[in-house]
Amino acid sequence: MDKNAEVLDKSFQFYQVTSKEKYQGLNLFLDTTTADAKFHHKPIFNFLKGTIGISGLEQRNKTIGTEPLIPSYGIINIAGYFLEELKLGSLTFSAGIRGDKRSVDIRNNQTLGVSEQTKNYYMTTGSTGVVWRIYKSFSTIFNYGRGFRAPTPFELFSYGVHEGTGKFEIGNNHLKPEYSNNLDFSLRFASSKIQTEISIFQNHIQNFIYAASIAQIDLDSGLPKYEYKQGNAILKGGEFSIQAELFRKLVFSGGIDIVYSRNQSDTHPLPRTTPNRARAGLRWTEDSILGLKNFYFSINGRFYDSQYRVDPKETPTKGYNLIDAGLGFELPHFGDGTSKPTVDLSIQNVFNVSYVDHLSRYKDYALNPGLNAILKVSFPFTAIP
Repeated sequence: MDKNAEVLDKSFQFYQVTSKEKYQGLNLFLDTTTADAKFHHKPIFNFLKGTIGISGLEQRNKTIGTEPLIPSYGIINIAGYFLEELKLGSLTFSAGIRGDKRSVDIRNNQTLGVSEQTKNYYMTTGSTGVVWRIYKSFSTIFNYGRGFRAPTPFELFSYGVHEGTGKFEIGNNHLKPEYSNNLDFSLRFASSKIQTEISIFQNHIQNFIYAASIAQIDLDSGLPKYEYKQGNAILKGGEFSIQAELFRKLVFSGGIDIVYSRNQSDTHPLPRTTPNRARAGLRWTEDSILGLKNFYFSINGRFYDSQYRVDPKETPTKGYNLIDAGLGFELPHFGDGTSKPTVDLSIQNVFNVSYVDHLSRYKDYALNPGLNAILKVSFPFTAIP
């Protein structure tokens, strides 16, 4: 087999809500199969290299419960793509094109009032970019990408209580595919002690799909009703990240994210827009302490701004600050010398702050988790005698 070829990469997923008939209110049987074949061609003239490939997806959903949320469906997606990279001195150019054909077969469901039908989508997407390495440690990056997203069966045909979102969802069979045009520009600095990057982006989305409140309550569940709609939208903002080695064993990391959104169809902000946020943390490491190898201790802060730029029918949220801490080490006297069992303890929301995440599906009903401890012990197979 040619070392430049990756003939097949495949996976299979299976999901079922419940298999017990007496609990069959909502019951789904979902299986997904994906496959990819890639070929990495050898460099041409020592400066042009790339990848050519095809990918496929098959997904089957069978609604077998007595209270269906969506009809049964089958999806087949076939795609072909190529990506090329060209290096010319301090400049690196990249470009790629992908073509997809997606077929969605919807089964008849009398309870939901959905008749059997097939929806076909054909799409061509692409991206291009350039990296200019100005100095050894400093570079600039510019990228443009055109994207596509077909509406999902949930967005098209759902009608009922969605326990996972805390809403009564109403699909829209007239939704069109989304198209996006994204531009981003970055400045990057990387040395042996400091790595930092600042970037700005702007994304125009045609036919952006979102769930909007219709200001009604489902009488049986008491949950608010949301209907899927779409309109042209714009998202823009910036990001900043830094990692710096303050001392040999102490590293600082931090960042800031800013996002602005607007529904151009009605000039309102988009629902569920991430609030501005920042993060900062310290991580101390020791090769050995008290007999424990590769010991580390970390403390991190997450800082969220209030989000008052919301859709008129969306609940605003206040800002909050969270502190997390963690430590970890390798277990001594185990392993084969190359991989050892590890222990990691993470304490989230150390000060038990009451807060509501603006992106939480349940922000209108409940707070987010308070003080939370997670203990993880990992045993590599090679560490077992």
